[in-house]
Amino acid sequence: MYLKRIEMQGFKSFADKTVLNFEGGVTGIVGPNGSGKSNISDAIRWVMGEMSAKTLRGANMQDVIFNGTQTRKPLNFAEVSLVLDNSEGIFPIEYNEIMVTRRVFRSGETSYKINGAACRLKDIQELFMDTGLGRDGYSMIGQGNVAQILSTKSEDRRNFFEGAAGVSKYKHRKEEAERKLSSVTENLVRINDITAELEGRIKPLERQSKKAREYLVLYEEYRGLDVSLILLSAKKGKLQLSEVLKRKEELETEISDVKSGADDFELKMADLYAENEKKDGEQAQTNNALLENEGSISKIENEISIAKNNIENSETLKARIDGEISEIFKKNEQLSEKISIAEQNIKQKEEESHNLVSQFAKMQEDSSKGIGEIDSCAAEIDALKAQVMERSNAVSSEKTQIEGLEKLRSAYLERRNAINAEQEARELGSKNTKKEIEENEKKLKAAEEKVSAMKNRITGCEEKLEVLNKEEKALSADFAEKQLDFKAKTSKKRMLEAMENDYEGYARSVKAVIKANELKSRRIYGTLSGLISVDKEYITAIETALGGALQNIVVESEEDAKFAIAYLRNNKLGRATFLPISSVSAKRLENEADIKSNKGVIALASELCKTDKKYSKIVESLLARTVVTDNIDNAIALSKKYGYRFRTVTLLGDILNSGGAISGGSVNKTSGFLSRASEIKTLTEDISRLSLEIQKIEKELETKRADIDNVSMQLDSFRPLAREYENDILVLKNSNEHLLATLKLGEDKTGIEEELGAIEAELSKSQEEIASLIASVRTGENDISRLNDEIEKLSEKYDKMQADKEEKAQEIMNETVRLRAIEQEISTERQNIESIKNTIAENNEEISKKTADKAEIDNKNAELLTEIQEKHAKIDETLKISEKIKVRLAEIEQEKAVILEKLKNMQTQNKEITDKLILLGQELSRIESKEERLTIQQDSAISRLWDDYELTLETAEEVKTEFEDERAASSRAAELKAKIKSLGSINVDAIEEYKEVKERFEFLSTQKSDLENAKSNLVKVIDSMQELMEEHFAKRFEEINRSFEKVFSELFGGGHGKLYLSRPEDVLESGIEIEAQLPGKSLQNINLYSGGEKSFIAIALLFAILRVKPTPFCILDEIDAALDDVNVWRFATYLKNYIDDTQFIVITHRRGTMEAANTLYGVTMQEKGVTKMLALAIDEVDESLIK
Repeated sequence: MYLKRIEMQGFKSFADKTVLNFEGGVTGIVGPNGSGKSNISDAIRWVMGEMSAKTLRGANMQDVIFNGTQTRKPLNFAEVSLVLDNSEGIFPIEYNEIMVTRRVFRSGETSYKINGAACRLKDIQELFMDTGLGRDGYSMIGQGNVAQILSTKSEDRRNFFEGAAGVSKYKHRKEEAERKLSSVTENLVRINDITAELEGRIKPLERQSKKAREYLVLYEEYRGLDVSLILLSAKKGKLQLSEVLKRKEELETEISDVKSGADDFELKMADLYAENEKKDGEQAQTNNALLENEGSISKIENEISIAKNNIENSETLKARIDGEISEIFKKNEQLSEKISIAEQNIKQKEEESHNLVSQFAKMQEDSSKGIGEIDSCAAEIDALKAQVMERSNAVSSEKTQIEGLEKLRSAYLERRNAINAEQEARELGSKNTKKEIEENEKKLKAAEEKVSAMKNRITGCEEKLEVLNKEEKALSADFAEKQLDFKAKTSKKRMLEAMENDYEGYARSVKAVIKANELKSRRIYGTLSGLISVDKEYITAIETALGGALQNIVVESEEDAKFAIAYLRNNKLGRATFLPISSVSAKRLENEADIKSNKGVIALASELCKTDKKYSKIVESLLARTVVTDNIDNAIALSKKYGYRFRTVTLLGDILNSGGAISGGSVNKTSGFLSRASEIKTLTEDISRLSLEIQKIEKELETKRADIDNVSMQLDSFRPLAREYENDILVLKNSNEHLLATLKLGEDKTGIEEELGAIEAELSKSQEEIASLIASVRTGENDISRLNDEIEKLSEKYDKMQADKEEKAQEIMNETVRLRAIEQEISTERQNIESIKNTIAENNEEISKKTADKAEIDNKNAELLTEIQEKHAKIDETLKISEKIKVRLAEIEQEKAVILEKLKNMQTQNKEITDKLILLGQELSRIESKEERLTIQQDSAISRLWDDYELTLETAEEVKTEFEDERAASSRAAELKAKIKSLGSINVDAIEEYKEVKERFEFLSTQKSDLENAKSNLVKVIDSMQELMEEHFAKRFEEINRSFEKVFSELFGGGHGKLYLSRPEDVLESGIEIEAQLPGKSLQNINLYSGGEKSFIAIALLFAILRVKPTPFCILDEIDAALDDVNVWRFATYLKNYIDDTQFIVITHRRGTMEAANTLYGVTMQEKGVTKMLALAIDEVDESLIK
């Protein structure tokens, strides 16, 4: 596995999309300070889950987004993708290539993806866990982090080592298990609190429930007696009301007869009033004619006056036009004089321009001669500079070769010292190797025993997991099925509610009235279908019985209906039927009780409708004379029995109308307005039930999945441990083989002596080459100094010639400007002449126009004089007509006086009739008051039935209790009322509440048991993780310590390095101490070493960790900055020992590190603030080119 490429867009200085491809080995990234090199390592760290803006050198996470430059706008997002090769299956994903993507927007939103699929930050962090990668891994060492490994507290170094020891994943899982344990503990505490509270409520609720049941028995008996007493009172009132109605009918008949005579008298008076009104109209019409004639005369006189004024104004205008023509002639003479002056100026300017053109041509000729001499001098300077550049490159190349040879000599000297030290170490190591082989044999046997035990535990967990998965799968299927049903019913309910709210299916006129803003102030209560509800089994019967009346609109009064009708008429929205509460009355069937006793009769249709008491009369007016039966046979029999006097409807929607007509057939049971309301109600109940069932299954699923997670967590901890034990066995076997080979090799010294001889020969050869190169460098530097002197002399000559050239050019420019000014003046004069000529032409046109205006004025004046004569003749005719109109007005006045006298006599007779009607009306009013009082008493009885028991007179008959003695019944009712009162406060809801609390207490008790089991399992998992982490960390820490001792000695050419725990008894919490003794120095505190020494010790620790647990790739950001040249060369050379297992990406300024790279990326900022990349594959460059 290795890093294949990184793609960046909008991240810090990478404004444009940038793709960096990486191969195995070492990739170097170089460039000047501030060019954006470290932004590459920041991008890799960020995409792998870094959440600290400070670590990324910013104040907040939006600082990683490209913030714009002087020429570029800021971007709105930053995105980085990391593409990894997974052909070896290091990551637990079934892909050979993995792309991890992170994107952040300036609004703060962040998204994560793995292979294009959205994921969580947690998924990315877990993916890189225990691979050495990730934000807490040791694969990314940034600027300043190297020395920080040594300078921080020993406890703070644990993260660095935990990643290398491979316990980060287990630590993360342990923390997750501890969080779950904390959550389970909190839930247990909460459930204990709730169950304790419920336990305290059960007994009081049981007592209240018992008292409520006793109350219901007493109340049922009391209700029957009270209803019977109310019905008896209502019947008595009904008899009294019948007598009052009879007297009322007699009075109404007498009043009607008197009103009939009065109506005839009023018709005669109306005729006289009409005749009088006709004369008034004729009088008004004649007056209007007189006024019109007089107005006409006045109008004609005004017109004559206006015409005379117009003639006077026309004469004044003619005089003004003559004056304007004279002024125009004078202006034309002045303009002609200006043209003559301008033509003389043009002639003078043209002569001056011709002289300047001749001078300009001579100056251009002199300037051309000087340019040739300047070009010749510049060419000679360029040739000398090229020679200087060539000699400088040669000298630089020779110095580079000297530096390389010196480094090579240092390497040979170090290798010679190392070989001598190795010979001494081999002699000492043979004894240690034999001892180490014996120890490995013991460890091998112990590891094999652990593998066997761990596999048995894994098998047990797998069997348990299989059972849990089957149970979880069944619950999931049930959950999915119920969710699907829930969503389907919810969707259907929303659709039906939308149809109901939009009045889908209603007439356009009905919708218009209900939704009209103009009618909001009126008392419009809605459609009848929206104000009633019907049980499901009766919906078809009621919908059929009501038919189109379901769309009738219920209003408070006739006035409200009138406003709504006017609205429909004015807006042409059609017609609608209105039901005013104030005027609609109900007519009930006779012999209701007898009709209901017939076979198959269910009830009156009005009794099957539930509605507010306010609308009961509306419902009764439509349905009180409709009987509902169970089938058509019983309906026919019923209708025949009573002579088809009322309407009958069956449950299937068949109708037998009064008169005998029958309607029937199939009906759509889901398309009616009431069906829709009923279906919404049913769906609401179903959705509520499904919601509770889904919640219950969801809780069971959570418990089951928690059990699966616990078992899976155990498996996840056991399987890696088993693999680790198997790896240990393999490592121990390979170690023994290697130790045996090492033991055999330690006895062979032939190769070492040959290598020492070769090193001495190379040292001698390199010394001679260095001397030769130094002599060549001195000669080259002398040649460069001589050439620079010649370039300086020629540059002075060139500068003087250039100054002369610029002076002449300025003179030419001045003359050119002067010539252009004269030409501009000539052009301006010519334009002035043209403008003056145009003005003269316009003036001549104005004179012609004004002369024509004068002639037109004379013609108009003649026409006005003729018109004045005609108007005088018209005034004389109009005066004659006015005299005739005045004579007719006098005749009309006499006719009106006769009609008014007749009207006076008839009004006296009409008063006598009116007085008689008033007396009869007062008697009728008294009777109506009595009727109203009795009606109120009846309504009061009905209201009491409804308010106290929600019963109508008809339904009350069903619940009444029969009795013989009214007084005894009243006494028993009072006794029952007293008993009910003595029971005190009654909580009827306690019956149901007791049942619910008891069920909830039992359910929570079961949940408590499940949580206690989950807690026990989590404790076992945490203990298992703890044991695993302690064993794993201790073993891996010992391996890193041995590796550190070896790497330290190899890098420093001797010395001693060691790691140890500050508290060995607490392996997982102990700090980690580092002990280092450099060659030739005594053991001392690590903080006393120089910055370069501390950096090199930290690098040794990094290499030691990579040797024990190689990471797929490693990012090193200027970790060689504090090293001297010799240690840089050592670092770069040692780095190549790891390239078989680890891919290195090194950001550096150091030449020695660059030479170790297989590929170089150059980082530049050609555009300020925007980073660009340049790639160079070193392995593909020809060897001769490098030399």
